[in-house]
Amino acid sequence: PHPPRSSMSYTSGTTGQPKGVRREAMTPVHQQRVAEVNQVAFGLGPGARTLVLTPLYHSAPNVYALNALLLGDLLVLEPRFDARRTLALIERHRITHLYLVPTLMHRLLKLDPAERAAHDLSSLRFVLHGAAPCPAQVKRAMIDWWGPVIHEFYGGGEAGPVAAIGSADWLRKPGSVGRLVPHARVLIADAEGRSLPAGRTGTIYLEQAAYPPFTYHGRPDLRAACSHPRDPSLFTLGDMGWMDE
Repeated sequence: PHPPRSSMSYTSGTTGQPKGVRREAMTPVHQQRVAEVNQVAFGLGPGARTLVLTPLYHSAPNVYALNALLLGDLLVLEPRFDARRTLALIERHRITHLYLVPTLMHRLLKLDPAERAAHDLSSLRFVLHGAAPCPAQVKRAMIDWWGPVIHEFYGGGEAGPVAAIGSADWLRKPGSVGRLVPHARVLIADAEGRSLPAGRTGTIYLEQAAYPPFTYHGRPDLRAACSHPRDPSLFTLGDMGWMDE
């Protein structure tokens, strides 16, 4: 018998070499968990009219677009980003859901104020961003402009979404990536892998049990190198962070 077919995304963590994230086959339980995680992180569902402006060879916009296609009413794909055209598309198609990265936010904010004010963006309900840290001043300016519809998630191609935050919580705690989404686990650890208390910065180790276990295609050494020294189900993307109380 042949194993179930699935896709394999590649990740480079922005600065590294591309690595294939190869997972074990999805079970019905995994599929149900992933749907639950995506609902919390992406906010997609019936009635969603979605615009994706980022390349589909990246795992996050790819998964986001597939969910929009399966769950929503409309999916608009753009071959390349143009700030002026983006505002026109939101108005023309009454877009409710949108996926951005911080660079695109910055370019939108550079538009002339009169041009920004000339478009009706009142249809927007859930604008998602991720993939890179967002400067606090950029995010605050987007919330001031578009209202409390800006949402952020933290995760990676290896993990999927791990944490998520909406505008209200972010305004209370600027810079935070929020609370854990369902089935996620996070440990902040020191150099020896020991758990650190609230307020202490350390390596972020994480697990998203909604997805089957993974390895790097043809590179089990890299998978072993990013594992927690005492709990191999936890792994790190190389990020540092801390939790509050």
